[in-house]
Amino acid sequence: SRYRVWVFPVYFQGRTAKGDAYLAVFPLGGRIRQFATRDEIEFVLFPVWLRHRVNDVVTTSWLFPLISSTSGDGQRRFRVFPLYGYARREGFYSKRFILWPVWTEAEWVLPEGTGRGYILFPLWGRTRIPNDETLMILPPFFRFTRGERRNLTYCPWPFIQHVQGQDLEKLCLWPLWGRKTTENEQSQFFLWPVGSTRRIDRPETTYRQVSVLPFFQSRTERWNEP
Repeated sequence: SRYRVWVFPVYFQGRTAKGDAYLAVFPLGGRIRQFATRDEIEFVLFPVWLRHRVNDVVTTSWLFPLISSTSGDGQRRFRVFPLYGYARREGFYSKRFILWPVWTEAEWVLPEGTGRGYILFPLWGRTRIPNDETLMILPPFFRFTRGERRNLTYCPWPFIQHVQGQDLEKLCLWPLWGRKTTENEQSQFFLWPVGSTRRIDRPETTYRQVSVLPFFQSRTERWNEP
């Protein structure tokens, strides 16, 4: 039968429902099963050597978390942080960094085609996916996105933000004034965080909120007639 005897975080002993026994004394070494979202964890003189498994994906680390290697389920990852690292998943993406965060790049496999992007931090960045292109200057302060679903301008973030899209309309002159509109919600602020308003329209109810800190606050919810 399954049992556990744990003296956290020093001593771990037990047996899983499948009859697999384990024993570990932290940080000297051992094996732990079904712990911290991992199916199995092994270590020797932590953080010198560590291996953990989730389903068929196995990650081995040396001097955790600086050096690690991962493989399984179509995935492959390797890093010597912060010098170099990559991550690949077949049919989904390929990513790489050099001297993180100075250089990062990625390639994605999307239903509508292939996308690519890179950032030379803190100077420049660019991403291109089908029907969407983003340019970044001194990221994250200046960003310009033009796409089929949404156009976005940060110039500079967070002080000036302008978004126009199918699911979102936003104009922000922070901290003076700002407005955001989605399909079911409208909100505004002035002299953030002093004043704000919010309205949410649901099929059954309409919710309204008005706040002028620290003097006044009102919340109402009205049931709509069928």
